[in-house]
Amino acid sequence: MFKHVSPANPLLKDVWQVSRIAYGTYGLALGLMQFVFYVFLYDKLGADALALKKSVFIFLLTSLACFFLEVPIGALGDYIGRKKTVVLSFFTAAVAYFFRSWIYFAPSPDFAFVLAIISVFFHSISYTLFSGSFVAWIVDTVKGRNVKEGYGPLLARGSSVMLLMKIVGAMIGMSLFLSGYVFYVFALSSIVSLLCAIYCAITMKETETLAFHSGTLFFKYTIDRMIKIMKIGFKATFTTPPLLYLLSVSASFTVLMLLVNCLWPIAMKANFGIEKMTFHWFFLVFTGLVGAFLGAKFLEFLQHENIRKNQDSLPPSSLWLWILGASLLMGIPILILGFLHWDGMMTIGIFTAGFVCFNIGFGFLMPSITTLKNHYIPAEHSTERATILSWQSMITEIFIVALAFPSSGPSGEKTVVGWILPASLLIISALVVNVLLRRYQRKVGELPAKKRSLAEETVT
Repeated sequence: MFKHVSPANPLLKDVWQVSRIAYGTYGLALGLMQFVFYVFLYDKLGADALALKKSVFIFLLTSLACFFLEVPIGALGDYIGRKKTVVLSFFTAAVAYFFRSWIYFAPSPDFAFVLAIISVFFHSISYTLFSGSFVAWIVDTVKGRNVKEGYGPLLARGSSVMLLMKIVGAMIGMSLFLSGYVFYVFALSSIVSLLCAIYCAITMKETETLAFHSGTLFFKYTIDRMIKIMKIGFKATFTTPPLLYLLSVSASFTVLMLLVNCLWPIAMKANFGIEKMTFHWFFLVFTGLVGAFLGAKFLEFLQHENIRKNQDSLPPSSLWLWILGASLLMGIPILILGFLHWDGMMTIGIFTAGFVCFNIGFGFLMPSITTLKNHYIPAEHSTERATILSWQSMITEIFIVALAFPSSGPSGEKTVVGWILPASLLIISALVVNVLLRRYQRKVGELPAKKRSLAEETVT
């Protein structure tokens, strides 16, 4: 099924090589960390009620720092260049993981807490440096080289590589954690991030068709320029209709993704008595990751099949229909789980099936909606692309803060019922956006205009 997956154009060979290494490193480090860090931190802070509060504080502090840094750092990438930003991202990630590794040797819970806070600072900088700038680098580099098949296949394949390496990272991370060698999880994450920073510094080429600042950075001028870029990005985000439409869908699916992926262990324990680090827990971790990988891989397959048949990437009108289907695949199973739980009919088998379908939809949506957003960013705002993407991420964070508590349920036993709210929002927003976006696509010629009825022609 997935045989047409090689880069479609030799002009993109260097871009793909960097994308493969960068996405692979990002996914590997994420997989190493995601399933063990907070468990380890909770134990290191004392494994009591206060330790739980401190662990939650670290989680919230990370989100809060990303919220405030997202747009300014996106503007920095648009000012100094995407290559410098990406290199700095992996370097600060290496520093963040370095501080996490020293938590292992902390002589007291208080000192471990301080090290965790320092790691949050560098981790947030790293995440915001990478999130908008790397995608912007891929998109504008491909557009600048006038490659007909576009950037969609690269984003799809990069996402599948990231998810595949996340699976590898999760296997290594959990194995080391259960074997008592959790220090090596953090050390390995730091080393691979540092090596990737060096690789990108040597190999990555800046987008040839865009001019970025070079030379000395003067503080006042840099701040003034970044503020101007942020204002332009804000205006472009809120005056471009399809970007607003897609923002509502991406914010809805991100909220649902975070809530389900963070809270499913609590729901499983409260409803079925299944603890972490048991067979069912491992089974859901890997079926979820594999499901997300298959979703991203299917998008890659669609892109390359369209290139093989039509010598072009999947058109926006077709891509949106697949996004609509993936949104329903992600939202409807969770909605069904919520109502089945309400009626006391949810079983572990139904819970697992719904979770896998949800992750397949997520794996497809993550790169596909990024591809479509970039299609609708106006060409005259290419130099603000990273900032526009960062505005979208920042607004999504507002949705997360607003919906986190009402969508979590009143208790662990009722967590799945709480998911009804974000699942409903995703389904409704996708259906409403379908009407609005299809109307826009007809207006700009991406869809054929509706045929007028005989009565309308007679009146005319």
